[in-house]
Amino acid sequence: AIRTDGLSASLAPLTLGVAGYGNVARGVWHILDRLPVQVIEPDDLAGVAVDPAASRHVIYAATFREEHIAASLAAGQPFDLQRYYQHPEEFQPAFEPYLPYLDVLVNAIYWTPQYPRLVTKTYLRDAMAGDALRLQVIGDISCDIDGAIECTVRATEAGEPCFVYDPLTDETTDGVAGRGVVDMAVDILPSELPRDASEDFSRVLAEFIPALATADYSAPFAELALPAPIKRAVITHRGELTPDYRYLLQYL
Repeated sequence: AIRTDGLSASLAPLTLGVAGYGNVARGVWHILDRLPVQVIEPDDLAGVAVDPAASRHVIYAATFREEHIAASLAAGQPFDLQRYYQHPEEFQPAFEPYLPYLDVLVNAIYWTPQYPRLVTKTYLRDAMAGDALRLQVIGDISCDIDGAIECTVRATEAGEPCFVYDPLTDETTDGVAGRGVVDMAVDILPSELPRDASEDFSRVLAEFIPALATADYSAPFAELALPAPIKRAVITHRGELTPDYRYLLQYL
C-alpha cells in the first residue's frame, strides 16, 4: 500500500532510524527490506524530514553507529571507536540532534550505564513542551529499563507489547493511544518463535521425549544416558557446569 498508494500527507515523509548494526539490527533490516525503504545517511535526515518534495511512497531509513551516538569531549577530536569502548568517560552524547527529524526509532544497541543514552526524558519533555516532538514510535528491542531509551521505564509482554509514555507527566498508559511516544518494550522477543518454527522444533524434539523421561538424572554426567544431541546441549548437571561448558566459570 505504501509503494502504490503512498502515505498520508500527515505521515510523509516518514523517517526511521535503526540504532546499531549487529545481529539484532540485521533482523530489523530483514523486515525493513520487505517494505519500500530508501536508505539514507543519518546526516541526510534533516534535509529529507522537511523536504516537501520527499516521496510519500517510501520509508526513509538510516543506520546509526557509535560515531552518531557519541562524540569526544575534546573539541575537534575525531571519533575513535576503540577509545570509545575503552574510555567511555571521555565521550559525550551526540544523538539528540537527530531526534527532531525521526518519526520512528528502533533501538538495537548494546548499552550499559557508562555509555550515553539515545533518548532522554528531558529531551522528550522539552520537545513536547515546545510542540517540537516529532518522534512517534520507539521499538526498544534491546529493552534496557531506564537505559539507552530512558522512557523505557518498564518491560511489556507479547500480549500487550506497547505503552505510551507521556513526557509531561512521566507516566505510561498501556496501548498505543494517548499523548506522548509509543514504546514497544517487550524484553523476551527472542522467545517469540514463528508458528512454523515452533511446530518444526516440536516435531524434531518428539523423538527424544522417551529418553528424556526415562533417564536417571541422579547418575554422574558421564553415565547419564541421553541422546548425543541432547547431552551435548546440557549446560549444568546436578548443580555443576558440564565439561564442555566449564569455560563459563571465568564469566561467573
